[in-house]
Amino acid sequence: MGKAQETWICGFWTRIGALYTDILFLAIVGNLLGIVHKDFLAQLGGWG
Repeated sequence: MGKAQETWICGFWTRIGALYTDILFLAIVGNLLGIVHKDFLAQLGGWG
């Protein structure tokens, strides 16, 4: 039996770029949902 070889799908900087892309996307979606549903979220009080 030979030693198992690790293969990487992508590099470190590609993963960091994907992380920032995801953060940016979630921030935009979260803000849009907050703007659209601000009245409902205000009614929730501290739970919103």
